[in-house]
Amino acid sequence: MADEILELVKTHDKDRYLASLLIPDEHRDAVLALYAFNVEIARVRNIVSEPMIGEIRLQWWRDVLKSEDENAGQGHPVATALLDTIATYNLDVGSFDKMIAARASDLYDDLFNDWVQFEGYAGESTSLLFNEAAKIMGEQPGRELADAAGYAGVVWRLVEVIRSFAFDSANTKIYVPKYELDRFNVTADAIYKGRVDQGFGDLWRAVLVHIRERYDEFRQSAAGLSAGGKLVFRHMTLVEPYLKRAEKLDYNPFQSPLEISQLQSQWRFWRYSL
Repeated sequence: MADEILELVKTHDKDRYLASLLIPDEHRDAVLALYAFNVEIARVRNIVSEPMIGEIRLQWWRDVLKSEDENAGQGHPVATALLDTIATYNLDVGSFDKMIAARASDLYDDLFNDWVQFEGYAGESTSLLFNEAAKIMGEQPGRELADAAGYAGVVWRLVEVIRSFAFDSANTKIYVPKYELDRFNVTADAIYKGRVDQGFGDLWRAVLVHIRERYDEFRQSAAGLSAGGKLVFRHMTLVEPYLKRAEKLDYNPFQSPLEISQLQSQWRFWRYSL
């Protein structure tokens, strides 16, 4: 595994990185290749000055995945590792194309209309990542994996949303559906400016309730997964401590980062069970 890939995941996706350290050696590099790919496409919005440039970057990934040239992606450690992993484990190239398409929507400031639309996005941006990683660990495709990955993707993407709420909103990106903003009379402009207006607390709690509901569904659906398949869901054990911090009555996402210490993360990973 190239040092660049390890450093990329460690720097930009520490929860997955720490959890991956407990994946068996023979599969760890392959799983980290998927996580590095996810980092590459997920951070495009934050490193480009306008959507069109982001679209060009994402198109490069599409071209690499679809290319029949055996030298495609050569010189790019993440692309090389990803293509090797896809070939070795016979992963679904179409899933990676859908992940890219979902991340293209990150480039624009449009609001999701409702939870159904958001969950469709989460399914393609994050659930598919769980799904393909579980296949690397030997989990067979089927209803149990589809349900577990589906719910996990929604939950984890929302955890990422509440953790990056202040940063995203300052950059005019809101992932909470318009339906919820309207329901609690919270304007996008107020969120962009970091104002905790009347109704924001109710909006915040509604998001946390939605996460808990989907988390409960994930735990039920994941019970039937194989021991190997469960390993790529290990970082889901951090959902509970993140929620507990976010549920504090005086918590303000614009002022306090939602963090968990590395020691607590590793402790929970060692005690992990589904």
